[in-house]
Amino acid sequence: MRLVGDHCESGGRSTTGPLTAVCLDHVRLMYHYLEQGDSDGFASLLDQNVVLWYPGRSPARGWRAAESYAGVGRAAHTVSAMFAENNHVAAVGHVTGTDGIGNMIDGDFADIYTFSSSGLLVSQKKYFFVDPAASAHAP
Repeated sequence: MRLVGDHCESGGRSTTGPLTAVCLDHVRLMYHYLEQGDSDGFASLLDQNVVLWYPGRSPARGWRAAESYAGVGRAAHTVSAMFAENNHVAAVGHVTGTDGIGNMIDGDFADIYTFSSSGLLVSQKKYFFVDPAASAHAP
């Protein structure tokens, strides 16, 4: 994961609270572990009841399903900004590579994370930028 600058916003409030700081660090670590192919490191950041949502796929429930679902070591993320509020973090940027099922990806994304009170990932929802005009003309 490459973070462009060290930009973090929080609706005008400080992002230095202990839980928020842990959540931000865990997001950075998740991208790092995924890109290094460190499935154990990635799994160590997940709540046992984690749920991951990825466009076009059924949700992955539980840390074992989430580990394979996330596509460990297959995509490179360039994070341009992170936004945090309490136990919620949003990361936006660009991703290239393949997803967890082998589809090529090269585009802008937004990941929305929710963490437990102990800083473990409870849920992640991934969104991709799609040009509405281009998708309206797709077969």
